[in-house]
Amino acid sequence: MTKYVRCLAVLAAVAGATQLGACATYGQPYGEAGYTQPPPQPQEQVQYVDATVLSATPVYQQVQVARPRRECRQVPADNTGNHVAGTVIGGALGGLVGNQFGRGSGNAAMTALGAVAGAVVGNSVASQNDQQYVTQCRTVTDYVTEHQADGYDVSYRYNGHVYHTHTAHDPGSTIRVRVGVAPVGG
Repeated sequence: MTKYVRCLAVLAAVAGATQLGACATYGQPYGEAGYTQPPPQPQEQVQYVDATVLSATPVYQQVQVARPRRECRQVPADNTGNHVAGTVIGGALGGLVGNQFGRGSGNAAMTALGAVAGAVVGNSVASQNDQQYVTQCRTVTDYVTEHQADGYDVSYRYNGHVYHTHTAHDPGSTIRVRVGVAPVGG
């Protein structure tokens, strides 16, 4: 318990010292006995004049720039369905034609032979269409390093002295400068 009382006493002492320090630093509020308001600060007189530019050097920075481009290529078309369809249709037509020839068991043999021959011819016709191609495209992004303008380092002369600044644009032969005059308080 005594430990806490001592701690509170130290905190109270620090708080009191802070309050006294604040009064010593800032004084009492204006208008109370013996204190006057400080004199107003003098206003700065500002004018703008043109100074002679001695040099304006462009400044560049390196930046990564994304350049998307379209990349296309010809790829063979997927015609596997055509092979099956050609074989089936050719076999069916060949079977119908073969069925027109022969009698009895010869009829079945001719139908089978016609179906096989039709399937081979149908597959061959479907294979001739394998030379078809389709165009596939995709977007590819290339990154390149470029030098981009980042303004100008400008040297100019005003009142016999040389000054330096950085501007966003080339100022030309003169640059507008702000000149301020204010008395130094005593």
